[in-house]
Amino acid sequence: MRKRQFSVCTMSYYDVVGYSLYDCADMRISALADRLEVSAGVLYDLIEAKLGPLLERLELDWRQSEEYQTKEAHQRIIADHLERRSKFAREYDVDASEYDRCYDVFGVLRNEKHLKAIQRRHKANQSYERARQSSEKTYSDFFGGGYAKTICNTYTEEEQARLKRFYRDLTKLYHPDLNPGKDTTAEMQLINKLKEAWGV
Repeated sequence: MRKRQFSVCTMSYYDVVGYSLYDCADMRISALADRLEVSAGVLYDLIEAKLGPLLERLELDWRQSEEYQTKEAHQRIIADHLERRSKFAREYDVDASEYDRCYDVFGVLRNEKHLKAIQRRHKANQSYERARQSSEKTYSDFFGGGYAKTICNTYTEEEQARLKRFYRDLTKLYHPDLNPGKDTTAEMQLINKLKEAWGV
């Protein structure tokens, strides 16, 4: 019985390690499977069985090659670049592309003027944010406390006149000078709080 041989595709030495069989030859394998009237899976199994013994040796050889070392160094450079880029974006609260306008892929500053502009803008934003928070706190402390009751009362003029009379009457009743031998300090403190709350 005569065996028939077919050339599926030509792959470079390290393509066998760096890429999958699918990446390199899927269309050729599918076309050959149609021609031989078998499934593509059968051909994949046959080819991988032939390549199997070579892969381990090629993998070791590939890792010692200059090409592999260069590829690894390139990937480290890119990974470091992306990490610096991300850190820059978080630090200055800008889009990561702003990093690329200041630095090259090795992290060397190439546009100091643009970096200074980003730093000034960031500092101004921080100052604005601190001032805004301080203003909000002051507003909250002022209008959230007892002062709101003093300033923002809803008493009519007639009611305010009555409250003033109540205050004078209570003061006469509990003033320490008018109560010798009796401690009315707590009562007077409460009356003064009422005066503030009433806004009179």
